[in-house]
Amino acid sequence: MQHQRLQKELQAVATVSLASGPRLRASRSLPAIGLRNTAKHRPTVFDTLVTRMETTCLDVQPPEASPPASPLKLGLSGELVQKDGALVGGSLNALVEHLLPNEYYYPESSFAFAFILCCRLFVKPYELLAKVLRGLQLRKNDPEYPDLAPKYLQLLNEWVDKFPYDFRDERMMVSFKELTQAAAPLSLEMRKTVGHLQANLIKKLNSLEKYERILSQLNIAAMERLIDPKTEV
Repeated sequence: MQHQRLQKELQAVATVSLASGPRLRASRSLPAIGLRNTAKHRPTVFDTLVTRMETTCLDVQPPEASPPASPLKLGLSGELVQKDGALVGGSLNALVEHLLPNEYYYPESSFAFAFILCCRLFVKPYELLAKVLRGLQLRKNDPEYPDLAPKYLQLLNEWVDKFPYDFRDERMMVSFKELTQAAAPLSLEMRKTVGHLQANLIKKLNSLEKYERILSQLNIAAMERLIDPKTEV
């Protein structure tokens, strides 16, 4: 009878062990039935961690992908690319067209500065100014031309202020003269504006020449001092 009772208990333990899944580490906590290596499942900190991870991960939603930059069509010359309402790129022709003022629009100073600075990687400054001049010439017969020309002079003045050294190129001066001559006859006020613009350019170029002359003198003095340490700068 004792043997049969132990056999039944052994079968019951084996059934529970198989139903509970993978075998765990052997335990010695079953002396009542005389078995030393019977597996017994006990809750651990890892069971709690797995349970929490399962209940938490079920509610996690994958982040929505940010929408791609949306292209803004601009005529037939290309496209501008905007992201979150800010201009982030575009084809060269589209950016040139975006630089040109019209009767309802004038480019932001920050864009004009950045584009005139960076575009020289793809187009020479004199070529860009020739495109600006061409944009004004194409509107010469429009009724809005008298209101449009001052905006082109304003853009030209910004160019002179920020990048005066570009105008040391004779090819730049050709477009500069043609643009100012196209605007000057429109009114007395325009002639005054052109005069101020020309004076501003001359002042900027003279300042650059003076700076370069001083810099050259300092370089010569530094070289002489290297040759003869006793030479006074």
